[in-house]
Amino acid sequence: MYITRLQAIDIAISAINQLPDSKENRQAVMRLLNIKKDCKSIIWTKGSVRQALDEWAESHGRNPTVTDLVEPNMPKAVTIQKLFDMKASAFLNTYYSTEKRKTQSSRYSVRSREEWIADFTAQYNAIRPASAKEYDIKRDKDSPTWLTIARYLGVATWKDLLELTGARRGENEAENISHYTVEHSSPAYDKITELLAKR
Repeated sequence: MYITRLQAIDIAISAINQLPDSKENRQAVMRLLNIKKDCKSIIWTKGSVRQALDEWAESHGRNPTVTDLVEPNMPKAVTIQKLFDMKASAFLNTYYSTEKRKTQSSRYSVRSREEWIADFTAQYNAIRPASAKEYDIKRDKDSPTWLTIARYLGVATWKDLLELTGARRGENEAENISHYTVEHSSPAYDKITELLAKR
């Protein structure tokens, strides 16, 4: 059963009045009565919840979080859950997200797809990296990481980025080696080879 703040205060006052009379108990009752007087009795609806959250966000310059719901005159988490049939944290994440949005002032947001591809290809060919890690280490400091480029081009892996951009692979990369030749020049190896040949 859900009880309001005012009901909780009344229950607390009633419980204290059942205790033996003392200076501390009288002070506690007075304090609770003052809190009750300061509390607004709000009948929360979906509309009034949204209005309170909107007003809070406007006055604070950011969206409220679950911890902000404990402030006076804010809907409590249990109220939001009861009205919207979802946890307060999920409600706030959905309708009052605190994630920072990407702004159009980002230095990367004005590049076209063709510019991304051309810039990456030029950087790749200058470095000839054997891996994504090497690319990030050797890239120009003003150039974004390969992952940033991949995200803007809509791919997720280094291999996909190379395929999409058509960047040339370095001649010494292991992927381009079709076979290895290993030469041994030790008496033990020669003996083993000779014995195997006799079988």
